Amino acid sequence: MTSKKRLVSIRSEINLNSNTIKFWAWDNVNEKVLNGLSITTDVGKVNPAMHPYAILDGIKDSIRDAGALGAGATLKAKFDAMRERSDYLTSGASEWAQRGKGISEGSLLFRALSAVYPTKTPQEIRDYIQKRKSETDKAHELDNEKPVWNTVVAAMLRSEKLRSKVEELRAADAKGADVEDLFEELEDN
Repeated sequence: MTSKKRLVSIRSEINLNSNTIKFWAWDNVNEKVLNGLSITTDVGKVNPAMHPYAILDGIKDSIRDAGALGAGATLKAKFDAMRERSDYLTSGASEWAQRGKGISEGSLLFRALSAVYPTKTPQEIRDYIQKRKSETDKAHELDNEKPVWNTVVAAMLRSEKLRSKVEELRAADAKGADVEDLFEELEDN
């Protein structure tokens, strides 16, 4: 299947230091900015009454966009991707963008803890993760020898308490992914 490459795309960048969002037109053929086609919005000038709506709208768009998997994806796959993004955003993550592809470790931790501790509400699990993350970050800032949050998450996912549930969740997430062709391609090259 051949995919068409758009000739021009709109790109954007958020600058937290200047509280601005910049948009520009990008020439995909020549790989350069199209002169005269850019906008910079100073978010500091947005009426504070609009901030709660803007936050909700941004999160809504992020979750919806996660489900934009294309026409070939099942409705369940789309909602699974949306649920994974929602879980990531509500897991206590301190960064908007998930690093890497696939199921995030933070989302996996949230799902595993929720399954292992079914008497805890999702909000209690989120609060617990956020509290532990904050404490871990502060301890690391004071002493660089202390582990960073990602290391703690990895250790929790490998712990005896969560290991079997994590394996079960990962297997369910990978269900239907046929990777034999990928390994054959690697072995043939």
